[in-house]
Amino acid sequence: IGNTARHQLFFIIEGCVAVEGTTSAGNGFKFDRYSGDCFDLQLFNITGISIGFANARFKVTARTRTLCFVMSIESLAALLDTHKYLLPFVRALALGLVAKSVQRPMIRDAYGYLENTEALAAGARSNDFLPLTPEERLNLSWTWKKFGRLLVAAFKPNVRRGMRHQASPHSGSLAKSEILDKMHVRATHDGSSDAPSGDVSTGLIESQSSPHDGSND
Repeated sequence: IGNTARHQLFFIIEGCVAVEGTTSAGNGFKFDRYSGDCFDLQLFNITGISIGFANARFKVTARTRTLCFVMSIESLAALLDTHKYLLPFVRALALGLVAKSVQRPMIRDAYGYLENTEALAAGARSNDFLPLTPEERLNLSWTWKKFGRLLVAAFKPNVRRGMRHQASPHSGSLAKSEILDKMHVRATHDGSSDAPSGDVSTGLIESQSSPHDGSND
């Protein structure tokens, strides 16, 4: 797949990968990512929050059979610009992934329960991918009561306090622009020789143990 690790967001559904690289300050790093993680956290700067994680070299190698959901940065940016109600969800996802990175070696799921680290290292799926519980299914079901609340909220004449607040501060706008600019520069340097055939802007990629390299030229 060439250098698309720096052009696309890879979200691990199943499997374990080894990550190594160099920070922008020249310091080396090496760690593993499991189900529920993303390859390169710096790409979440696209959400308009400056979370950092800049690096000069980034390489990913699958340790086990790995299944990933993949979305190009351009597609993600267009999606968030068009459907702004998705922005809080993606920002919450980024916050959760950053928190998981900070708390290592302990790994917790979305509810705060400890994951089985040995199982994750062997390629198992995170608890977050387990089937919905009866309580969760009930919470997502449609009811007349929920419809009534939605109908009443739709006819409120006043705007709630904070609705005009700018959700993306200036620092976040700069972080988003930096990621897009880097992506375009790398695409220019890489050319089309490393690009995979077909449309891979979104979808699932399954890999055996193989390197996934991305270098910041």
